[in-house]
Amino acid sequence: LKVLYSGGTGEGRADDRIVESINGFDYLADGARIFVVSDDQELLARTAAFKAISVHPVEFWLGFLDSDISSNAR
Repeated sequence: LKVLYSGGTGEGRADDRIVESINGFDYLADGARIFVVSDDQELLARTAAFKAISVHPVEFWLGFLDSDISSNAR
């Protein structure tokens, strides 16, 4: 998990930072998977060019909570 902060000012800076970061990841050629958690359809379309997997925030949290509950049940 990598959390990135956009910094700077101006509209769309966070989206630009996400796309810039995905484009700069050296391990993309190694078959690494990148998940982008967002409900911003424009951002998801931009990151699809890098074969990022789109995940809606609700879907992410439901999966996260489900795995947390499953691991605590053991």
